[in-house]
Amino acid sequence: MSRKESRIFFHLVMWSAAVQDERCQQTSGFKRRRPHPTSRTVQRLEVFTVDDLVAAEVLFQLPDGGDDDDVPFKTISGTPPSAIFAIAKSAEALLSRLVRWARSIPAFTSYLDSDDQQCLLNSAWLELLLVSLAFRSSNTPESMCGLLLASRYFLPLEVALTHPGLGPIVNQVLDELVAVFRELVADRTEVALMKAIVLFNSDVSGVCEETVNLLEDWQDCLSSSLQAYCSKTYDASGPSRFTKLILRLTSLRSISLRCRQFLASTPSLSEDDDDNQSSLKRLQDLCTYGIWPQ
Repeated sequence: MSRKESRIFFHLVMWSAAVQDERCQQTSGFKRRRPHPTSRTVQRLEVFTVDDLVAAEVLFQLPDGGDDDDVPFKTISGTPPSAIFAIAKSAEALLSRLVRWARSIPAFTSYLDSDDQQCLLNSAWLELLLVSLAFRSSNTPESMCGLLLASRYFLPLEVALTHPGLGPIVNQVLDELVAVFRELVADRTEVALMKAIVLFNSDVSGVCEETVNLLEDWQDCLSSSLQAYCSKTYDASGPSRFTKLILRLTSLRSISLRCRQFLASTPSLSEDDDDNQSSLKRLQDLCTYGIWPQ
């Protein structure tokens, strides 16, 4: 696949993914801001290196054994709310690390103002967590059939299926993300590049017009870097490998939308467990109002 063909293919994938949440964007009431007359002109440069992104990804690794294969799993069982609470607490535990991850990427802080940074994080946080979740889970034995959350909590599919609405989402993550990462034996460099593509999304509402142009250039650069890395590292299988990875963007958008809808429709599940209930409520507020947990 040539560079030109790669760019065309990438934009088709991104267009397909954008169509899935077009209705949400139309009803959200947000519009892209016009550039402020005094805003600085940003040069359109290739400001990424793969080393920068991999270094940022290393910072995102869990410090509590979450990425250590020698630490045993803690399997989630019991009543359906336990699965919801485990997911909420796992996601919340990673949010502060996610912000630090983004801010450790030089281009994020050097070329984007704080408003645009917030817009990108509000749009991408769930998809970014899904990429990391799928990658972490792909390193578990296939026979286990489940998701490896933060702190080595393991959510079996059979437990997720006991809660209405949750089982199909977990099943989709396993089928469309985990299975592909496991088949390819995806590496951390590929994950780092995919997460950067997700973060620097030029279709995000609320960013200024000059930033949109910058993000479009960055996405082209990142897509080309992923293609080049696949071709160089995996030789003959590189082109098909790149295609499979890029197509995960559509799956991510679909799963993210389902997760947001599920969280929005999930009522209070346990009035006598304030800690768990608070984690769930804070995650719902982030999905609905863009309010980040303190």
